[in-house]
Amino acid sequence: RCEVWWNRQKFGRMNLLKRFHKVLWAAGFIDGEGAIVVRKTRENYTVTISATQTKTDAPLQQLKALFGGGVSLARQYSLTHAPTYKWEVSGVVAARAVHEMRRYFMVKRPQADLVEQWAAEGWGKPYRRLTPARAVIRERLYGEMRELNRKWKPPITA
Repeated sequence: RCEVWWNRQKFGRMNLLKRFHKVLWAAGFIDGEGAIVVRKTRENYTVTISATQTKTDAPLQQLKALFGGGVSLARQYSLTHAPTYKWEVSGVVAARAVHEMRRYFMVKRPQADLVEQWAAEGWGKPYRRLTPARAVIRERLYGEMRELNRKWKPPITA
């Protein structure tokens, strides 16, 4: 309720409706063309959303305008391949974007739920070391996200 009031103050009634439609579109686009991952560095973990597109970066520019992040030209493997563009956003900004789109995801709903758990667990200061208890929780969430994002899952045999 408070969030709706804040959004109305920030965007206005008509712009709020336009944003709602753009968020619906973005959720569908990321559901089909994007990825929600957790990246692990030596001492920290980062939530990242990305999407790629060939030939044109127009949809990715829409995502950038909606949620922030950056659009870049990915490596072109050969002259016969079309150029590939990539949009990416990380950290708390990515978590906010996932929170805004979560209820509209169909395929990526489990990943979005894990990001919600990640945010509920608390972000902490990125320049501080993780406590052992928080490191265990984050490692568990990281493992669950990796399992969800596996491209091929072996069949379950009884």
